Amino acid sequence: MSSLVISSHALGTGYSVRISGNSLRKFEGLPSTEDFVLGDDETRHFSVEDVFPVFGQEVPHLVNPAIRKSHESVRPGEKVDWSLALGKDRFVRALKRVATDCGSAIDEILEEKYLTQLKKTRDVLTRLQPALVDNEILERKLSSGYNGFLESFRPVDGEVCRPVRYSHDTATGRLTVSSGPKILNLSRDHRDILKSRFRKGTIGFIDFVSLEPRTALLLTRPEAPQDIYEAMRAEIGSQHTRAQLKVATISALYGQRGESSIPSSVIGRFFRVPQIHERYLSGWELGNLYGRKLVVDDERLKLPYFVQSTAVDVALTGFSKVLNRFAEMVPLFVIHDALVVDAEKDLLSELSKTGLEVEVEPLGKFYLSVKTLEMENT
Repeated sequence: MSSLVISSHALGTGYSVRISGNSLRKFEGLPSTEDFVLGDDETRHFSVEDVFPVFGQEVPHLVNPAIRKSHESVRPGEKVDWSLALGKDRFVRALKRVATDCGSAIDEILEEKYLTQLKKTRDVLTRLQPALVDNEILERKLSSGYNGFLESFRPVDGEVCRPVRYSHDTATGRLTVSSGPKILNLSRDHRDILKSRFRKGTIGFIDFVSLEPRTALLLTRPEAPQDIYEAMRAEIGSQHTRAQLKVATISALYGQRGESSIPSSVIGRFFRVPQIHERYLSGWELGNLYGRKLVVDDERLKLPYFVQSTAVDVALTGFSKVLNRFAEMVPLFVIHDALVVDAEKDLLSELSKTGLEVEVEPLGKFYLSVKTLEMENT
């Protein structure tokens, strides 16, 4: 059974508490990678706040939010030592209550099929490093008017901005930023605030090519063509443009209603949608390919939820493999199906010519494009 650690950050003390069974023990230093950590202020641990919502479990509060807000308002910005603020008896009772609530939730989570995959996909998130920001460019952009997304990149130490933290707590597992720089909302025009830590470095964007359509194709085929839309043109008819094919694919695969010159039934045949339904969507309980449970009230949304959720796991698994292959890259952010890295310009320029391929089990080969910040801005 995994232990629960309540972090020093949550306790407001110089120590953390490890709870295992009926045992409560103070300790200093970092938790084990096998521990579930409550109140973690870093992303490298298996955080209760990040993991529990994925499995429909509530995150318990050590301190009632109203009481916490009251104490913190007295001395804004200062850490509250809850062992002193609550008193010894109330503090110990709070620890035991949280241990009981978390313990039963952890027991259930450890039985979940998706837990193994979640640990794999979180690997890339625990490896993200704080980005460097060009203060001069940032201030120049901010001087034209307040922008909360840009403001979130303001450095906290020299040129280093806060680390980003992501939440999986969405219907499909698609990532959202729970704290730190709001990279998902940063416009392309503002990405030049990011600065390389290497003397001859630059910022790179490693992007899955047609991630969700390729995921859908590989659900029923041993391989998918590198250029999916050209393959569609060859099968459906060369009179259709790529733009028309993309619109039709979105309408057919993702349950969106929109005008298309190509019947949805034609796109459905190309992606073998009836086979996907028969193999993966006909059971009583819906989950993605890796076991993440999905709650869908509208029958029309079963396919898009399944494909999108599976693609999230594919992307994070693929990014982890890329980082294992290129240890010299410093990962900074994940923007859905793109990984933002800091690396030597020569490496990224070379990869931009060749592209990348990754094998993601059990589906097969996926292709990724590589662009530098300079290429993005041209």
